[in-house]
Amino acid sequence: MAFTPVQKLSITSGAAMVLLSAVGLVSYLSTTQMVDAQGAAAVTNLNIARLDRVLVRTTGVEHVVRDYVEHGDSTSLAAIEAAQSDVEFALDSLRAASEDHPEQRRNVDELGPIVGAQFRDVRQLVFMRKKFGHDSAASHLKHDPNHANPTRLLAEMRSVEVRVLGDKSRVMIRSGKASQMFIVAGSLFAFLLALLALQPLRPSVERKLTEHLSQSVVAIPDDEPPTAP
Repeated sequence: MAFTPVQKLSITSGAAMVLLSAVGLVSYLSTTQMVDAQGAAAVTNLNIARLDRVLVRTTGVEHVVRDYVEHGDSTSLAAIEAAQSDVEFALDSLRAASEDHPEQRRNVDELGPIVGAQFRDVRQLVFMRKKFGHDSAASHLKHDPNHANPTRLLAEMRSVEVRVLGDKSRVMIRSGKASQMFIVAGSLFAFLLALLALQPLRPSVERKLTEHLSQSVVAIPDDEPPTAP
């Protein structure tokens, strides 16, 4: 089936518009996906920071309570309270952030009692130092703690978050590269179609198109009666 010049012009223009619309849609979807992935990556980075805070605070509070047992400085009590408050807030935030991540949720549920036992020992040492003095608290401090160390579990949880962050970063990179290739290719093809659609603006093409259209016009017969005024 042969197309007339007008049909060819319409098809070329329409194809260019459709392709540009497709490029715009892909750009929007790609941008939306990358924004969502960046938001998820930000949450993962925040979880890593929370785990680091738990590790730093639980490790630091042991040194603070040792200093309190040794010197009885009441300013250490404020540091202990602040550390416990920070750790509890971090654990609550991790628990809320892991609702859709069963593995991390189990780890948080396991971590909570371990950290809780550690702070119970700290409070017990503070009580003994206040109630019975330095010697009693120092004697209790020499014994091995009866709770598990959270360092190993925190390291495992951190490695999980780092792995998740890596997966999300790779998704963003793949999505960005695929969208970039489609946008560039689609834009170039749309540009070529636009050039074809603009060909009638050339004088030679315009003249041929005008001649062709003039030949397609049906002439009015000379013997047709004039139209009444």
